Amino acid sequence: MESEKQEYSVLVVARRDYVLETLGGLLTRSGYSVLTAMDDEQVIKLLKSNSPDVLLIAGGVEPNSRLGFRRFIVSQMPLVKIVEHFGGPATLVSEVDQAIGVKGETASQS
Repeated sequence: MESEKQEYSVLVVARRDYVLETLGGLLTRSGYSVLTAMDDEQVIKLLKSNSPDVLLIAGGVEPNSRLGFRRFIVSQMPLVKIVEHFGGPATLVSEVDQAIGVKGETASQS
């Protein structure tokens, strides 16, 4: 399953570096290609230049920024899925899996 996920990229947006590291690390270990950004201009630049499959917006991102990202994606990149993640990391990977439509791994491979 992990090789299936490597075909997909996720742009993670957060306002704190430790949140980017945590969420990005979880997604990377789950097989996704991950990009990260902290400011709005960087998000738009990465959306345009990398065409990620998913924009993952962490809980600390302001409502106005969320709305701006959503408007940009709807008008310019309608195939990009948007996942707004609130709370702890326990459900993060399954939320992204569900948005993309891939099945998560049922057993850990060490």
